[in-house]
Amino acid sequence: MTNETNRKIVEEIYAAFTQGDIDAVLEQFADEGVWIYTMPDGSVPFAGTFEGKSRIAEWFRLFGSSVQTTSFQTNHLLVDGDDLVVALGHEDGRIIESGKAYNTDWVHVFHLNGGKVVKFVEYVDVSSVLASFA
Repeated sequence: MTNETNRKIVEEIYAAFTQGDIDAVLEQFADEGVWIYTMPDGSVPFAGTFEGKSRIAEWFRLFGSSVQTTSFQTNHLLVDGDDLVVALGHEDGRIIESGKAYNTDWVHVFHLNGGKVVKFVEYVDVSSVLASFA
């Protein structure tokens, strides 16, 4: 795949996510795709590694039942080679159970192969997110 094709795939993922179209997000993932949310295991309901589309869908369900996202923005997309897109952005949200707000800059790393995301890793400000769950 070309750099521009990979950029377009990631842009489509963000467009679908902001519209709440999780099925369209999942269509961009390989059947055996992996989603990693880098928080300590068990620290939040959606922390850890989710393998396969059904488990990635479960991540979205867990996240959506735990967090109300109030602001989400992608600031930069960096494309490298045939298989890597890195996105830098910011998110504000509120934890549904605690009512506490958080804000975090984030880094999303997309590994692509054959026009599909095979691995996604999300890095956030762990202390900010964890504090909002307390």
